[in-house]
Amino acid sequence: VDNNSTDNTMRVIDEYKNKYPDLIRVFCEKRKGAPCARNKGVAESKGEWIQFLDSDDEILPQKLKHQMDLVATSRYDVIVSNSYIYRYSNDQRLSKTVRTSDENVWKGLLISKLGITSANLWRKEAVQLVSGWDENKNSSQEYDLLFRMLQNNISIGFCHEILTIVHINPNSISNSRNDNRIVEILQNSINLRLSVKKYLQSKNKLTKELNQAADMHIYNSLIAYSSMITIFFKKGIIPDYVRKTLRENSLSLPPSFLIKLFIKRTFTRIKGLFG
Repeated sequence: VDNNSTDNTMRVIDEYKNKYPDLIRVFCEKRKGAPCARNKGVAESKGEWIQFLDSDDEILPQKLKHQMDLVATSRYDVIVSNSYIYRYSNDQRLSKTVRTSDENVWKGLLISKLGITSANLWRKEAVQLVSGWDENKNSSQEYDLLFRMLQNNISIGFCHEILTIVHINPNSISNSRNDNRIVEILQNSINLRLSVKKYLQSKNKLTKELNQAADMHIYNSLIAYSSMITIFFKKGIIPDYVRKTLRENSLSLPPSFLIKLFIKRTFTRIKGLFG
């Protein structure tokens, strides 16, 4: 599905379509955004299962086989798998990390350990029953979809092998350096966690563990974009947003974490005074 590309994408995929006419069909989606493109692909697909693949992701040769082996033994709606995260700068790989999953599905949802779009395998019917991807979402898209699917009582299976590689370059959409865009991404992520917490509370399923897991994720997401020095000694869009968000949300953090935070904050203040 071509989504308003401005390079030679159409030429390349047309070559593949002409080479494999029985395997590849090509569509154009003029409405901008990944959710629109994905919904177009789902609508045009003929299979029972959907493998989404974004342009900066890579699936390994045995991915579908390993995941379909699980499908053959149990009734699942989503198969969650782990992935490698490769980060690049100037065409050089800087780091390689592993994104793991958590088989406590609600905790996994709250802490972003329930796979990613390309790493997972999706049953078409289960996606369509919740009206597919939310085309108004510009971040936190797969976790919004998973949240709605979990509310619809889907069954999730886990394949803990690493079968997908996500390549993150400086110009990747998920690696924005625009302050306003970063704030937007953070707020979308926080709003989703708050919605999940509210839903679980309404169902009497919001345990202390889940509540703290959600709040730890919110806190860590905030400080990931702003060091303690920036938060407490400098001004700017992101640190102002972080301070405001921390004030407005009463986060339930474990005592051991609060002690470590107090020590780190005190050290940072002292370093700022004498450095």
